[in-house]
Amino acid sequence: MNEPLFLTAEEVVVLTGIATGRGGRTREELQCDWLRLNALAHKVNARGAPIVYRSQFLSSPPRVKEEKPQWVPGVLRSGA
Repeated sequence: MNEPLFLTAEEVVVLTGIATGRGGRTREELQCDWLRLNALAHKVNARGAPIVYRSQFLSSPPRVKEEKPQWVPGVLRSGA
């Protein structure tokens, strides 16, 4: 349970699928673009590398509430 607070550089490569730079852009620039495009929270450190919080992948997804039918008095129900 002693996991690091942030994803490692290797984990960011696995997450984004971007291992090298191309088109005159660095790997880190491309990874930041991918993270932004996919709405994943991250910060950029002084070296330009994306810093991704591990906690956003460890939390459970929000639970969807089941819609309960609204109570209607018997006299107002159709067919009664």
